[in-house]
Amino acid sequence: MTVKELLINEIDAMSDLELAKALDVIRSLRSISTQQKTAPSQDKKAEFIRSLRGKYAHVQTSSELFAQRKQEEIDWEDRNQ
Repeated sequence: MTVKELLINEIDAMSDLELAKALDVIRSLRSISTQQKTAPSQDKKAEFIRSLRGKYAHVQTSSELFAQRKQEEIDWEDRNQ
């Protein structure tokens, strides 16, 4: 299976939120690649990095989601004992 086919399979399994994040990452990678070809200055690199800070701060990590689900299970078990 080619890399492109693997990507398509992964994309098919993604939610809309995951797709939006993936698109942002792809665009960022392409932007970085383009910037590398033009050898940007240190100031431009620093500006790009600052623009990314906190961009996904609101998105829970998989460990946060796991902890949230476990707490919901514990709460459910406590209510049904």
